[in-house]
Formats: sequence, C-alpha cells, structure tokens
Amino acid sequence: MMKIKGLSGLLIFGILFLGCNKDDDGGGEPLRDYGEVALENDAEIVEFLETHFYYIGEGEEKEILIDTIAGENADKTPLIEQMTVKTIKYNDVDHKLYYLQVRPGAGDKPSSSADAFVRYKGLNLQNERFDVNTTGVTFPLLGGVVRGMREFAIELNASTGFTINPDKTINWNDDYGRGIVVMPSGLAYFNETRGGGQYQSLIFTMDMLTFEETDSDILITSSGNFADPDGILSKDEDVDGDGYPENDDTDEDNIPNYLDIDDDGDGVLTKYEYDKNDDGIADDTDGDGIPDYLDKDN
Repeated sequence: MMKIKGLSGLLIFGILFLGCNKDDDGGGEPLRDYGEVALENDAEIVEFLETHFYYIGEGEEKEILIDTIAGENADKTPLIEQMTVKTIKYNDVDHKLYYLQVRPGAGDKPSSSADAFVRYKGLNLQNERFDVNTTGVTFPLLGGVVRGMREFAIELNASTGFTINPDKTINWNDDYGRGIVVMPSGLAYFNETRGGGQYQSLIFTMDMLTFEETDSDILITSSGNFADPDGILSKDEDVDGDGYPENDDTDEDNIPNYLDIDDDGDGVLTKYEYDKNDDGIADDTDGDGIPDYLDKDN
C-alpha cells in the first residue's frame, strides 16, 4: 500500500459525497419513509440494470461508460447479470447495493475507516453525469462519504504503486481496482437534490488508486478539538469485529473508541496503556483476556 502522505502536496484533500438526510428539504415537505423509498428505488435500479451495459472507453483514461442495450448494442450483457448485491441495514431499513468489480485490483483493500484516494464519476439513472474527478481526490471513508460509496470502496483493491514524472504528474500502475456501484437514495443523499432530485438512486464509477489507514483519536478541549493519536489504527478499534469502528464505545461515554483518547475511561490515556513494553502486543496486566486499554480494572 502506498502511503497517501508520501504524495505530499500532489494530493487534494476533500470531503465529498457526504449526505445529511435532513428532516426536510427546507420547503416544508415532510421526510418520506425510508422503507417505502427503498422499495421504489430498488425497482428503478433493477429496471436500469436490466436494460444497460458497460464498456471501456477508448481514450487514455479508459473511462468506464454505460449505455442502453438497443440497436447495434442489442446483444450486450445486461449489468444485472454481472452485479453483486450487498444488503446494508441503514436507518433501520435494509437497502440493496449493487456493485461490479470491473477489475478487483492488485494491491490491498482499505478498511471502512481508511482515507482513500480515488478517481470517480457520478451519474443518475438517466445516465446524466453530475459530478466527476479525473485526477484523484482523498476522502475519509468514515464520516466523509455517503454510506453507499463507503460500502463499495472497501470492495476494491488499490494499485501496487506509481511513478512520478519529471513534470510532477503521476502515473499509477495499471492494476488499481475499479468498478461501478448503483445505490438507492437511502445510501446516498436521500431527500437532498444532488444528482438531479430528491430520493434519486445514483451510480458511481470509481478507481481505487491508494489509501491510508488512519489513527483518528482526538483531544476534546474547551478551546477546540485536536488530533491526539493513541497508536492504534482506527480499523483496529473495531472491538466487536463487525467492520465498523464507529459503534464501539467501551466506556460508554458517547465517544467511540477510534476517537477516544481513554477508551476504558480509567483516567489513563490509551497510548500509555496499550503497549508499554513495545513488543507489538497489547498489554494485559491481570491476564483476564482484556487488554489494559480496554480494561478499567487491570
């Protein structure tokens, strides 16, 4: 895995795609039922996938393109026959996410809490583009993208590396993961109007160029919040092992462990309890199977 920070000022940092799912759209309309919208969106998505195919453009960027199965393209394979379906429970509703690994990639996969550096394109079901980045942009998968993008990103492997040209441009090894994801509005912007309107199902193509795993703990003070890493990667603060560190809060102080500088709330900072002898193994002083940094009584 190539470290993002190793690219220095060549990278752009942006928080993209983040959907707020506000209570209303500012015009007084009540928020629609998530379950009802999920069913409607899924029917629309299936119809789209049954009638469209993908192909690779002839340009230098080898863009992933989508077109209708008709006329000279009548013999093309419909997307519905190539997609993997992933069911995501979000806002207490099961949503179906459809994705295709056009190329899995040869590098490592990011965790759900990594910062990913990607190229992407956003389309609606009318196959109209509403967003694009062709050079690459960094965004945090945890807290910086809509749920559908996060769930797709972790299915792609990154590139094995890159070369820097004399003009400081980058050539990525042609082995990065790339693919297509189609998501219902409940995993996207829901009642916001990005993408062409409220409650819109959306399509994204993505190239997973590289990523960096993060250590996101913060010191919360009256004058502001400051980065204070505890030496444990956010992906390793997923105590229950469900792949999502944001729902693990050992001391139940409403600060998830991946942000909490004192995970067990015993008054001793995690970074001073985790591995005092620097052997790479979390310390367990009382031998009860619970590491000291998660054990208030150690």
